[in-house]
Formats: sequence, structure tokens, C-alpha cells
Amino acid sequence: MQSISSALTKKKRKYRDKIDFTDLIRLFDDAAETDRLMPHYLRKQKMSSWVDYPDEVTSYGYTKINDLIRIVPEQIQIDRWELATQILMEIEDMNMRKVIWAKAKGATWVWLGKKTKLSRQWIREKYLEALIITAYRINKTVKKNINKLYIINKITYDS
Repeated sequence: MQSISSALTKKKRKYRDKIDFTDLIRLFDDAAETDRLMPHYLRKQKMSSWVDYPDEVTSYGYTKINDLIRIVPEQIQIDRWELATQILMEIEDMNMRKVIWAKAKGATWVWLGKKTKLSRQWIREKYLEALIITAYRINKTVKKNINKLYIINKITYDS
């Protein structure tokens, strides 16, 4: 009986024509992860010239080559990050934008409640309300053509 109920609750991700707030939550979480992977906008340099150091990576004794590899986000991740920031900018309330982005970055409801000076239940309720309204607006405003399928596939992309 449990396998039947779990099969009914699972949604098919392919060929959907509408999105819901869970898709937006996943989109913002992935965008925050991509934001962490992207290079910083300001490069901090402490010295104008460098002291002569040995050129070999292993000359310091504890450095491994695996530690020096930088992970760079893929193009689909950057596209989804741009889409998430565009969707986030369409939310009128600036404080709710900050709450949505902080929650995507991993903030807890208690921390968000303390920062906004509201209860954690109230913040969570307003967060879900803002996401449901945003999903409704996306479903309503995107016209029924290839562009709608493209945007929905970008939002519901399973990484």
C-alpha cells in the first residue's frame, strides 16, 4: 500500500506545463550553490610583487594537487542562476527577497526570525506565500508557446 501511495505522490518532471513552489525552492537552492562556485567579484591582492618561491607545487611538503583544482559551474547552472535572480527581482517586497535568498543559502528559520524580528512560523508562512504567488505569476504570464516550455524546463531541471 505504501508503494502505491508513494508512486501517486511522485510528480513526473518531464513534459509539465506548470511549475509549483517546490520547483522554485529547488531553483533558488541551486542558484545559491552556483553563487558559491562563481568567482568573487573583487580580487584581493596584498602585495604588488611576489617573493621568489619554488615553482614546484609539492615543494611545501603538505600540498596535494587535488587541493588546487577549482570547481567551476557549468553553463546550465549559470543560466539557472540568472533565471533565479530575474525571478527574485520580480518579487516586490525587498525584505522577502532577502529572506528567500538567505533561506536558499542555508539560513535557519530561527535565525531569519531573529533578523527580521518576527516569529519563525510567520516568516515561514510568508516565505511560502511569496513563492506560491511567484509560481502563480510565472504560470499566468508565460505564454503558451515554445518559450514557456523552455522556461519551465530551465526551472525544473534535475541536476
